[in-house]
Amino acid sequence: MKNLMVASLALCLGSTSAFGEAANAPPQKYEIGRLHHCEEYFPKDLQRQGAEGDTTLSFVVTTEGRTKNIRVAQSSGNKGLDWAAEVCAEHWKYKPARKDGVPIDTPWKAKIVWTVPSDPASDGATAPGQPSNPSKP
Repeated sequence: MKNLMVASLALCLGSTSAFGEAANAPPQKYEIGRLHHCEEYFPKDLQRQGAEGDTTLSFVVTTEGRTKNIRVAQSSGNKGLDWAAEVCAEHWKYKPARKDGVPIDTPWKAKIVWTVPSDPASDGATAPGQPSNPSKP
């Protein structure tokens, strides 16, 4: 049985005005898209050591839907896992936020949950799976 490590998104609610809302408007809940999978970036030596943890990244989603200014907002406690999270996030693609119909750069956060596969025969090379209950993109 494979236990997949997934990246779950955590919404950056501190910047609601970036979505075109008034600064004093009550916070809205935004639907989060599909979970990111970073298992292919999980360093094999850290898997063998049983390293696990959560890395929270902050970054900007650009007007082209790419990530930039990626940094560790909260460390997993393991520099190797944090580095792997940053490398993984470089490949993510988003649908950019819009203000008045125009794409805008938007601050964002994502949490990557690093979990070692529970199958001892596994070398960590797990195929990306689908989240059990993905949100609509």
